[in-house]
Amino acid sequence: MGVLKREEKQQCVRCGAKAKVRPITEHHIKHKALGGPDVPENIEALCSYCHRKEHGERLEIRMKQIAIVRTDINMTPGQLASHVAHGSIEAMMSSSKTAVNRWKFCFYNKAVLQVNSSKKLYDLYRKVVGKHPCSLVHIEGKMFYKSIPTVLVVGPSRVEKLDDIFKDLELLKRLPSEKKELVK
Repeated sequence: MGVLKREEKQQCVRCGAKAKVRPITEHHIKHKALGGPDVPENIEALCSYCHRKEHGERLEIRMKQIAIVRTDINMTPGQLASHVAHGSIEAMMSSSKTAVNRWKFCFYNKAVLQVNSSKKLYDLYRKVVGKHPCSLVHIEGKMFYKSIPTVLVVGPSRVEKLDDIFKDLELLKRLPSEKKELVK
């Protein structure tokens, strides 16, 4: 049973993080293992990040998610945003709870990169599938003869592993302004 009252557990006393952003836990100022009592004077409200830091847990594991977008097809900014969001959620849901929690401590770090063909997108997909959580998003519908891959989202995974895989790709600068055929 918690010692602190509900209103005392709404914000981290160290970094100021709100309970809506990070879980707030009760931390014994004088640790229980050293005889610290379960009284309000010996308890402080810490976010899970500060609590782990206080206990010397490893925090150097950096996580991120990468979205790779095709620039050779004519997607509106709305379509692009929708496909990236869909892939991001799908990849996250296929991740372990530990990976998602670590990613949360990295403030949901993400990057959007670009490729200019479905072949390059499929080549990247083959590199990551089975090794990292990922989602390959397609356009499908009545007006298309076949399913068209648009976005690959990978992660959350360790930053150094993703950077190694995607080091040769450029950040998405802007959507192409000229109209191009959707089906190649």
